[in-house]
Order: sequence, then C-alpha cells, then structure tokens
Amino acid sequence: MKRISGRRAFIAPLALLVIAFYSGCENLSESEIKQQYKNASVYNETAAFLAGLPIPAGSPLFQLTQSQEYIQYRAQIDQIWGKYNDFQLKQIRGWSSKNLTRKKSDVLFYPFSGPDILNAVTFFPDVREIIMIGLEQPGQIPDPRTMNRMNVFNGLWNMKKAMRTLLQLNLFRTQEMQVDFRTDSFNSVAGIMMFFLSRCGYEILDMKKIAVGKGGNLSYGELGGANPAGLEVVFRKGKGHPLQIARFFRVDLSDNALKGMPHFMEFLKKYEKFNTMLKSASYLLSYDYFDTLRSFVLSNSKKVLQDDSGIPYRFFEEKNWRIHYYGYYRVLEMFSRKFQPDFDAVIRKQSTGLLPFSYGYGFVPNRSHVIVAEKL
Repeated sequence: MKRISGRRAFIAPLALLVIAFYSGCENLSESEIKQQYKNASVYNETAAFLAGLPIPAGSPLFQLTQSQEYIQYRAQIDQIWGKYNDFQLKQIRGWSSKNLTRKKSDVLFYPFSGPDILNAVTFFPDVREIIMIGLEQPGQIPDPRTMNRMNVFNGLWNMKKAMRTLLQLNLFRTQEMQVDFRTDSFNSVAGIMMFFLSRCGYEILDMKKIAVGKGGNLSYGELGGANPAGLEVVFRKGKGHPLQIARFFRVDLSDNALKGMPHFMEFLKKYEKFNTMLKSASYLLSYDYFDTLRSFVLSNSKKVLQDDSGIPYRFFEEKNWRIHYYGYYRVLEMFSRKFQPDFDAVIRKQSTGLLPFSYGYGFVPNRSHVIVAEKL
C-alpha cells in the first residue's frame, strides 16, 4: 500500500493493536476515557439526532430538534422503532440469552452484513469486537452541524426511507441499498450504524476511517484510495461498561477478488477463533467461487449462527459439528433451486419449534429458521 500522506496515520500489527486496545481500555477511569475520546459528545449527539432521540439543550443541534419537521420525523421513527423493538428485538434478546453462550472476550465475524450492526449487538451484545463486511462504501461520518437546514431534513427523510425494509422485514435488500445508500448522506453505512447504536442505548466514543495494508495490518487516518477501505467504531453500553469495537470493511468476498487482496485475508487469519453470523447471505457460500470464505469460516469458527442462505448444510460434517435447529424451513420461490432436502428432513425432526422472531428471508417468525452449529 502506498505511503499515507496528509494527517498523521499509523500502522501497527493487528494482534498487538487488539491486545493494547483492550488491555489498556479495560482499566481506564471515566476521566481518562473522557480525555482519550474527546469527540465522543459530538458523535453521540449526532447519533441521537439521527435516531430521533433527545439531545442536550446545549448542543448545536438542539434548535433543529424543536422544529416541526424534526418533531414529525421523531414521531414516525418512534412508532416504527417501537413496533420493531417489541416484535423483533425483545424476542431476539430473550432467545439469544437462552440459546447462545456468549463471552465478553469473543469476536463476531459477520460477512455480508452491510451496515447491520443492529442484529450483531442484539444476538451477541457482549462481544468485544465485531468484523462486518459488505459491498457498500463506508461513507462519511455525518455532521449535520455543517449542513444547511434543507439538506439536514432531506437527509433524515432519506435515512428513514433507506431503513424501511430492515425495520419491517429485518433484512437489507441489496437493490434498495444500491439506490438508497450514499457516501455523502446520513444514510451511509456510517450513519446507519450510528442510528442503530444510539437506538440500542450504546455510547459512541470514537469513529475512524481505516484500511488494511501489508501484512494484514490496519492503518488509520486520511486513507485516500486505500483498499479495502473501512470504518472503525468504538462504543460501550454506558459508563462502567467495557469498550467494544466494530470494524466495517468494503470487500468483495468472492475467490478471485480475495486473491487480489491478500492483505485482507492476512488480516482475517489473525483471528484464530471467533463466532460467525450469516444472515440473508444470498446463498453465495453455496457456490464454488466462494470456497475461500466458506473454508475459512468452517475452519476458524467455534460457533456459526445462520439461516439456510449461509453455508449449505452438507458442509457441516457430523464429526466436527454439533447442530441445534430452530424454526420452520422454507425457501422463497426466487431461490427454489437452493432448496436442501437433507436439511429439510433433519430440521423437521429436530427443530425445537417456531422462532419468536424473523430471520433471513423468512420475513415472519412462523416461517423463519436458524441453526446454531458448535465446533466439537
């Protein structure tokens, strides 16, 4: 990767970086955290503004929240979110607490995630790190303080439009994201992640542009055209809670694309064991040209949460995996060629019953399913 110019940037081996980050931050006092993350208040006020939540009266954004346009936006977001929280998120939290063994030291690998940090922190709220991958540009970190009033409210309404499918069906549609997501607007990956974290009660401490360079090492700063580009978010559930980190990367995960980005696979291979989440993954891992990623997940995951659109059932060999089945299996007509008779037969016999939430392409609880595969 070319030398980074402009603002100060640094490169460090990932393993040392992760160890230093967590060992250093676990013992930080609140005053030290405030000193280290000086822009936290700006990120949190912006995230709350995007999410339609109260912000301090002293914030530069406060006056905008008193306008009729914003009051209307907040009312609609509250209504949509309230329904989604009651019928989806509460059910996921209850189910995952019973069926997913979680540790605060865990890493969650979430390929094909897009900006969906929402499901990641709902199913795995205690993980210390989340690796998210999608085809979308990370986008700019939103700053409505620098925008004129008309652009601010246009941005809010576009954000609500961009999230319409997720808050109704609990998935993002690729075609809609290509139209709705823009790197220079609120409804970018960065903006959507801020919205979700704020609505879920998280405090955002830091946001940075990142990229992966030689040796699989991360670089920070003004990255220019660095590839693969990404976004890092440091957050926590509140004062006294451990710091967590999410990293989103824009990466094509097909075999040929990964061959052209050896540094990214070096980056991933530094994570020896992790939990993997696959959701609405378009059945890509059933194709031979996604063999690199499929093999990597099967070799390095200690647990896989997925629907049938992830890794085909036949790849989970009985000698290596213990599988738990939940819900009702069906395949949409448009994916009918991906129906798996072997999976259908076993889930009919071993499913624990209907899921209380929707997952993947099921859309509604009584037509959704997941498996939790645990490495033996």
